[in-house]
Amino acid sequence: MITRSIAEILIGAFLMLQGILIYFFKKYKLIGGFQEDLEAGKKSVNYARSVGLIQLVCGTLMAASGAFSFLLPVLASWPVIIAIIVLMVVILMAIPRK
Repeated sequence: MITRSIAEILIGAFLMLQGILIYFFKKYKLIGGFQEDLEAGKKSVNYARSVGLIQLVCGTLMAASGAFSFLLPVLASWPVIIAIIVLMVVILMAIPRK
C-alpha cells in the first residue's frame, strides 16, 4: 500500500513537471516527434499545449491521489489509478488533429 502510494506520487510529480515544462515553458521537444510534425504541418502548437495541460492535470490528480491514500486508504484503490489513465487517453483522443 505504501509502496504503491509512493510510486503514484512520484509518477504524478513527473507528469506534473513535464506538463509544466510543456505548457508554461514551451519545451515542445519533450513530446516525441512533435518538432517534425510541426514543421510538416501535421500538428500545431495548440496540440502541444493541450498535451502539456493534460499531463499537468493528470499528474496533479495522480499525486494528490497518492498523497491522500496515506490518509484515506479507500483512495488507494486501482480503479482510481485506472480512471486517471483512461481520462488521460480519452482527452488525448478528443484533441482535434489536422
